[in-house]
Amino acid sequence: TIGGMAAAQSLSLAYSREDEMEADKTGFRFLTDAGYTGKGILMILKKMRNKQWFGPNQIPTYLLTHPALEERIAYLGARIDESAETVEAGKDKSGDFPWVHTKLLALYGEEDAARRKFKTTLAEDPADVLANYGYGLFLERTDHLKDGVGHLKAALAKNAFNPHILNDLGRVYYMDGQHTEALNILTNAASVAPNDPAGRLYLGRTQIALGKYEEAVLTLARLTRTHEDFYEAYYYLGEAYGKQNNTAKSHGNLGIYYKKYGRLQGAIFHLEKALEAESDPDEKDRIEDLLEELREKWQKQRRAQSNQ
Repeated sequence: TIGGMAAAQSLSLAYSREDEMEADKTGFRFLTDAGYTGKGILMILKKMRNKQWFGPNQIPTYLLTHPALEERIAYLGARIDESAETVEAGKDKSGDFPWVHTKLLALYGEEDAARRKFKTTLAEDPADVLANYGYGLFLERTDHLKDGVGHLKAALAKNAFNPHILNDLGRVYYMDGQHTEALNILTNAASVAPNDPAGRLYLGRTQIALGKYEEAVLTLARLTRTHEDFYEAYYYLGEAYGKQNNTAKSHGNLGIYYKKYGRLQGAIFHLEKALEAESDPDEKDRIEDLLEELREKWQKQRRAQSNQ
């Protein structure tokens, strides 16, 4: 009996070891994708090993709940070495991290701390690219758009093809009403980073503002194909079709926008308008199917609310 229990325990532990090794692999991948080297995991495992009160000979590897630390350390050490070789080969995944970190601080960090951080850095080095980028975004956040443009342009002068700077400079130009300048910058950004959804969205909005409705439709329709869950694209695509007096497609895209946000009444209203204006039989069938689905959901919501 005891032998059978021990065998069963060993089997269950094997699953735990496999699961934890998979967690090591996945955690390492997440860290490297986020711009870290993965050395932190290795450091923690070595600290755990140093703190173990038992020796490796006291409990065999196959009876440990977690895989043996030496095995995990050896595995992760090899992965880190491979990652270092990749970086040296010019494939460093950490390149975006400083830009994303700077943007988050500028737009969402504590206001006084962000201001001090960027102003102190710029006082020491007025040409610092990241500081100019961050301070430009911070000035946008505090409604000093023209000053923000100046710092973003200073950053771009030092890093001319950086998609983060291009997209954000174009966006700030748009928000400041400088639509021609926004179009030039965002068009360049699209050639450098064609799959950036935020850049594509503001390019489409700028094209609408300049009356380039056909180009806006192409830009935004492509965005809805490549990033189906980038909901705002459907709203502005509907606006662009509306500017072309294409009522069916305008209401159709607005209906999808409201559907994706879970606003069923708005979705049903616009899809009914799209159905009235649509002449293509296949498209009418598609809209009718979607309306049937949404009406059913809406009725369930109303019944649930009345039961409460």
